[in-house]
Formats: sequence, C-alpha cells, structure tokens
Amino acid sequence: MLKDINVIIFLGGPSDERNISLDSARTFFDSIRKPITEKNIKLILVSPELDFYELSHDWIYSNAIEDFEQHVTKSTEASKFAGASDLKDEICPLLHGRYGEDGQLTRIFEEAGRKAILGSSSTALELTLNKSATICRLSELGYKTVVNMVIRYADWQENRSNVESIIKDTIPMDEQGRFIVKPNDCGSSDGVSLVAMNRLEKAISTATEHSHNILIEEKIEGREFSLIILQDLDGTIVPLLPTEVEITDITQTQTSGIYTRLKKYMPGTGARHITPMRVDDAQIQKIRAEAEHIFEQFGMSDWARFDGFLTADDHVIWSDLNGVPGYGQDSFLFQQASLFGLDHRAVSLLLLQRCAGKLPPSPDTPFPQREKGSKKGVRARFTIAVIGGGKTSERHVSRMSWLNVIQKLHALNKYKIINIFQDEDGAYWIVPNFVALQHTVEEIETIIQDPHHYQRAIKFAEKLRSHKFDGFVQSVSKTNFVPKRIALEELAKMVDFMFITLHGGDGEDGTLQEKLNQLGVSYNGSGVAVSRLCMDKFETSQEIARFNIPRFSGTRQRVLNLHELTLKMKREGLAETELDLLTEWMRRTKTLGWTSMMSTKELQVYKKYAKIISKQVRRFQDELASEAGLVLKPISDGCSSGVIVSQNPERDIPMYLLAVQANLDKVPLFMLYDNVDEDSELFLNMPSKKLKTLLVEQYLGSSESAFKPRYVEMTVGVVGQKGAMMSLLPSETPSYMGGLTVEEKFCKGVGTNLTPPQGLTAECVASIRRRIKVFADRLGLDGYARIDIIYDRTLDHMYLLEVNTLPGLTPATIIYTQAILTPELNLKPSEFLDKIIELGLGLDVALDLTDF
Repeated sequence: MLKDINVIIFLGGPSDERNISLDSARTFFDSIRKPITEKNIKLILVSPELDFYELSHDWIYSNAIEDFEQHVTKSTEASKFAGASDLKDEICPLLHGRYGEDGQLTRIFEEAGRKAILGSSSTALELTLNKSATICRLSELGYKTVVNMVIRYADWQENRSNVESIIKDTIPMDEQGRFIVKPNDCGSSDGVSLVAMNRLEKAISTATEHSHNILIEEKIEGREFSLIILQDLDGTIVPLLPTEVEITDITQTQTSGIYTRLKKYMPGTGARHITPMRVDDAQIQKIRAEAEHIFEQFGMSDWARFDGFLTADDHVIWSDLNGVPGYGQDSFLFQQASLFGLDHRAVSLLLLQRCAGKLPPSPDTPFPQREKGSKKGVRARFTIAVIGGGKTSERHVSRMSWLNVIQKLHALNKYKIINIFQDEDGAYWIVPNFVALQHTVEEIETIIQDPHHYQRAIKFAEKLRSHKFDGFVQSVSKTNFVPKRIALEELAKMVDFMFITLHGGDGEDGTLQEKLNQLGVSYNGSGVAVSRLCMDKFETSQEIARFNIPRFSGTRQRVLNLHELTLKMKREGLAETELDLLTEWMRRTKTLGWTSMMSTKELQVYKKYAKIISKQVRRFQDELASEAGLVLKPISDGCSSGVIVSQNPERDIPMYLLAVQANLDKVPLFMLYDNVDEDSELFLNMPSKKLKTLLVEQYLGSSESAFKPRYVEMTVGVVGQKGAMMSLLPSETPSYMGGLTVEEKFCKGVGTNLTPPQGLTAECVASIRRRIKVFADRLGLDGYARIDIIYDRTLDHMYLLEVNTLPGLTPATIIYTQAILTPELNLKPSEFLDKIIELGLGLDVALDLTDF
C-alpha cells in the first residue's frame, strides 16, 4: 500500500526564500522516492507570479530555481491552480515565507475540500508568520515578550524624524545603543539588522527588501536556541531537544550578532550550533513544556520550529514561530531528530502518515510505514567508508560533501555506510549520523575531543522518547555512540570501498590514494599520479600545452615567489619593520572585527607598499597581456580558497597580498573589492598553510555587455573509466564577483548555473564536450572529475582554469544537474554516486560514450 500513495510537493513561491524551499523539497523528495513509487510523486513549482508548473524530477537537484526556471516556464503550460486530482492525494506545501508560511496556499486547498495537507491550518500559519501578531498573542497567553513596535515604510518615508522619535521613546536600547530591525512578515533570517540610530535608515532599507511592514524590537539578551516540534501519530506533541545558536563572528556590521541566512546555511561563516543547548535538564524541560503549550494554543499541526532565547534570569522569550521549518538535509530538524533515533526517511514518512491521518478512515487509504532495509544479495552487505573533514581551508566544504554523499548513499538502501571523519591532525574517527549532521567541523571536533555533553544528551533523549514514534525510530543508543578513533590500516580491513570527500591537501594530492593502493582498498576518483598533477595548477596548465588540442589551451601564467617579492620590496625601499607594521595592523583589524583604521604612519607605509606592488602588478599585466585585470591564486589548493579575480588589480592586489603575508585565514571581501558593501558577510577564505608561492594568471574578461559577454566561465564534469571518459553537458557559472566565490559554488541557493550555457548552438556545446573528453583521456582522469574553463565565444577557444579530481559533492554542486541532464547518462545524484563507486571498483560499467 505504501507504493500507492500519491504525494504532491509544492515549492518555490514569490519570497526571497524560494531557493531554501527548493532545498527543503529536494530533501523531502529524496527521502521518500524509494519507499514510495517515484512516478506517484508530483513536484509543483510556484512562480513569483503565483502560476503553477509541474516540474520534472530532474530539476529538483538544481542549486537554484533560476537554474531551470526559464526552461520550465517556456516548455510547461502554467495554471492559476494546480490542485490535487484526487481527494486522497497528500499535499505537502514546502514554500517558505510569503504565500507558503502565511497560509495562503494551504487556504486554497482547504477551500477546495482537501484534507490531507501537511502542516498547520491556514489560520495558524497566517498568525505565526506575522511576527508582531505572534508577539501580541504570546503576551495575551501570559508568555514573556519583548518591547516592540511596527512601522510602515510609507510612514517612514513621510516623516522620518517622527518615527525616529517614537523608536527612541518606545524601544529599550542595549549598552551600545542598539536595537533590532527586521521585516514583520517573512522568514526568520532575511533582512534582520542590529543597529544604533545612526544606521537606522540603512537597516530599514534592508528590511523593506522583504516587507513594507517593519518590526522594531529590543535586542534580547540571552542564549539563543531553535527547537523542532513533531507530532506523533496519536497527536502527541513532542518537542525535541533545543539547539543552542552561538554567534562567533566579531565583525562590526549591521548583521554582527545576528543569525543570518548565510550563517545558518554556510558552515564557517560565524555561527556555532550546540545540540542540546548547554543548560541543565530542568531548563530544557521548561523550554520544551512552553513549546508544547504554544504549539497547542496556536492550533498548530504536524511540525514546527520555534526560535527563542533563554535569559540570565531563566525566562524564555520566543522570537519566531515557524510553521514550515527548513527541511534541508543538515537542518536543525534532522540533527535534533537523530538524537531520538529518527533519520531523514523516518521523519518524512512520519509526516506523510500524519498527513494521511487527516483523511476520513477508509480501507483504501494507504498509510506509509517505515520501510525496512533489504537484506537481499551481496550488495546489502557491501560496506563503504565515506571520509570527510580534513586539514585544509576547504574542510567546511568537505563536511557538506561528506554529509550529502552519506545521505545519498543511505537513500539507495544498498550499502552499509560507515561515517569517517578526518580531524585537523589527520586522525580518523568513526562517528554516528548525529555527529555528521553538525554544522561545522569545529563542532564535530568538539564532540570528538570531549563527548560528555553528547553522552548526556543520548541518555536524556532515550528517557524522553520512551515509546514515542514507535514504528519509525531506531534505537537511540545504537544510532548514537561515542566517536571512536581508528587507524587507516584497521579501517581498511572493515570496508570494501572508501569514498573520499576530502578537498585539497592529502585527500586530493595523491597521498591518501597512495596509502589506499598499498592497503588494497578501492576508492573513488583518479589515481596517485593524476591526482598529484592536477593539484598543481601550474603543472596542469603546462600539460595541456603539450597535448596540443585544437582551440584548447591554458591561460598565460607566472609563478610569484613571495620570499623574492619581500626581498624586492626591501630593495625598493620598504624596510622589514615597515612590512611588519602593516601585517600587524592586518592581524589587529581582524581581532577588532575589521574596524581598525590605519594610523597616519600606517597609512603612509601602506601607500609606499601599494606603490611597489602596483608596479609589479603592471609588469605582470604587460607580460601576460592581461590589461583587463589579474587573477592570483594558490598553486596547490582548492578551487576557491585564496583566489582573487580583480578587474582593478592596482587597488585590490596590494591588500590581498598583505593578507597573504599576514597569514590570515580569511579576509572580508569589502577590503578587497570597492564594489562590496562594508556590511557584506562575504569573506575570502585563505589556505590553512602559509603560502610560499602564488600563481599569477591572465584575466580573461571584457567590458562588453554582461548580457552576452565574450568570455564565459564554465564547469564541465567528466565520468567514466580511464581512457574512456564521458564529458557531461557544460554549465555556465556566472559570478557577481568576477570569479566564483566559495558561497556561489557550494552554498545552497546562492550561485546560478545554466546547463547548458545560454546562447550556444547544439554543435558548439558538442564541440566543447569533445575537446573536454580528449583532454580528460590524455590527462588520464579516472572515475569522475570536474574541469573548469573560460570559453571565448568569439574565437570558439577554451582556456583551462583547473582540474578538480575530487570535485565538491554538496547538494549545491552542479555536477549532479549535469549528470541528470546529459542524455547519455541521465542519473539522479544517488545513482550517479553509485556509478562512481562501480567505476572505482573497476566494474565493467557500460556508458554510451558516442563522441563525448
């Protein structure tokens, strides 16, 4: 009966959270597509204009709706209402923000007589998205609330001084004279600022990008937390264990101290999560009890996420009630659920059964149960270790790839998966899913180094769970265990295959591959020699020159020796003490939240330094015929770590080189680019090891129309056996910064990828694929890889940027879309990873290579 359920998932919508909605829908779809007949799952895209489009399953694996929106809207007939064709269809509205969380979409179904709708009623949703109305209702029910007021943007425009006066008289300020400004009726992360009166105008401008009703409230002092509430089949309301949110960034911007979208979804950007929060059991029980009562009093159903603060005097203040919580695979929901023995599939099937339970009893109504894993065949016993983490600056990206591969392989229900984390010292650890679901590698290492808090949480969760979620949960104590250190040699005896998701360092430079060869263990990707070669961007570029592939070459490059640069600066009059003065300022300004202004002396020395660097910059531009700009990057590091793409190198490069010489781990983009706002949260992550050399590269760009530029950055995946690789469809990867940031590449919903690139003929795309295949085969790539290029539309010429032998496999990675859309392959992510395993095992994998 499980296979007969019809499920309709709605995603998108008009809000700025539409791509978060895509991420939620992707996780939900992926979790249920095996236990439920896939053709019985329908995906409906809601456009900003509130038209409805049925979406091919292939598009759900895109990073952003913008990646496929034009394809869908041009090829699919829209309708104003895409209702369920059968009253028994289960409707899952996964829209975040306006039209979803405010109950509008749910109300349409309610008025059409639909019963099996996931989530709360339209009335409850409408109340909870309106923050001021929520606060008012909480106050009426006797809960402690903060002083707040709502202003209309029209009133602000009409009489700003009057609004400022009312705010001063109404809203208590913190010790620094600051208060919170945020949209009144949108999601919990967007448009929120912590400001003083002198920055109110900018904060209101930020908030009005999301709503014309603006909530002004006092800053809540206390421990911030987020709590998931699930409802069991019998209606029991079960708050899980709250996650503490600790803001770790020290910037002095309007988002400093605020849990923004970037901090929530991109690891390593200034937030730390601790589950459960670090308070005693009685305080946690107080939070859970209040949440249970509020859930019931607000008439909510199935699930929710409540955000709040626990104050120093032990009061709970609720800041946001979310009726459609984020459902991304590494969200709070799954981290908290894993402590109760619930995995992604179990939570999804629980929600579907809650949904089906709203229908009148009928023998024809199928109720989903937790599907037990198949034990048939040798593949069910095949053991795979998935290795992530590492020692490089890309360890946060590795954690995202690692978790995604773990979850995608689990979804296949074919393998026994062992989660292996490599810590910053290079040691290997077997860890449970709860640990893999941590937000950052630092959180994982904290649990590994001191597991007492986790051990206490296991006992607490086991006691709380009792018989709740029976039929869906696994044993709490079996699924949650203390991480165990293990030698690589011992691990090799336990597994049949090692799936490496390390990025950079010894995971990608052939070191680990060499050890696994010695241990006789199969692994994914290329072998030792090719991995080592491709880790060196300069040598890889030299190699392509030797291949002599028509209309495919490397960019012009030079190697900059940083020690020689220092000696050169000394010869040109910059004393060592002066360089030390500048690097010390750079370290100091980081410590002070990037706000330390240069003293008069420091500014004089910097001008002297910048003049010397600018002279060298002009020399490089002349030598490389790169009048439009310059690119500087580490020779042997990740694809985004430490890379600056500058169209104004005489301004940008001196500050970049100063950050390199100060050996900073990151530098804010506003210090490098004059077109980046000083309140931007974006940073350039730098390599974890002190650099000795840099690669200086020709910048291929022009001032022509951005609508159809001459030079287009592309990324092309390849897959297959050594010497017989297949080139996937190329993707255009436009960037707002000239070169792709780590956020654009790996953070869900941030970057745009157009597959295939716009404006190219089919023959042009085929020609690009043929050249990529020739290069991949001559280079000796094996299994899979990603090749980044610049394509010259005018000359039909390709320039190699780099080859990535262990490309990112995060949910946002474009190679999944390429694998689906390439007609000769057409594999969903889980099946694509399965193919990579088969290739790594050396199995005879038939691929329709044709000419590609």
